[in-house]
Amino acid sequence: MSAHPLRPVLFPILTIVAMLGCGTGPTGPISQGVPVLKGNAGIDGETWLVSFDQAKVLAEMTGRPILADFTGSDWCGYCIALDEQVFASDEFKDWARQQVVLLKVDFPRNRTLPAPQARQNGVLAMSYGVSGYPSVLLLDATGKRLMKTGYNGLAPDAWCADIDRKLGPMLRPSGRSASGRSPLPAVATIPAAQSPCDLAAPCDRNDDATAFGASTGDAARLPEIITF
Repeated sequence: MSAHPLRPVLFPILTIVAMLGCGTGPTGPISQGVPVLKGNAGIDGETWLVSFDQAKVLAEMTGRPILADFTGSDWCGYCIALDEQVFASDEFKDWARQQVVLLKVDFPRNRTLPAPQARQNGVLAMSYGVSGYPSVLLLDATGKRLMKTGYNGLAPDAWCADIDRKLGPMLRPSGRSASGRSPLPAVATIPAAQSPCDLAAPCDRNDDATAFGASTGDAARLPEIITF
């Protein structure tokens, strides 16, 4: 008996679905092979992590949310404007140093990311339903989405104040963890990759529009980027 004609097509699709958290983020490690940064990277207000797993560990240790910037750093005009007008400002750096763990999820066009990082970023974009750039997500230590923002033309202090207002008590002005300890340096040891998704995880559809976002065709290419 011949194989069902859809079986070769369905298997890779189901594999990708199994990697994702249905809009809530991956529920297991996905960053094997992605560089882990040392020192105070991620919590110094200006050095952006590139490992999602490292960002989650650091968020758990410090009690801070993750600020994940989904960007096209070398081609997206609004992404470049957000970098130059907000993220490069002293106001943002001072705020981020106290409040968040910084994570950069980049989709450049003029350079090639290492394969593990490109694969991780593709999984994250599909998992959170990101198809426009810049998209800035605030996530808790489990990867659950707390809010979404982007480039909105606000000055740096107003941009940060908008997040303060929406997240309220979830931010810690002192930058201390729930246990009262000061933020710890970035963790150099990340657990080895396990099953990257719990298929029993609840689905939460992401219908938010990215204000001033650059709509791209990259989302349609993600199955090409994600190569298992």
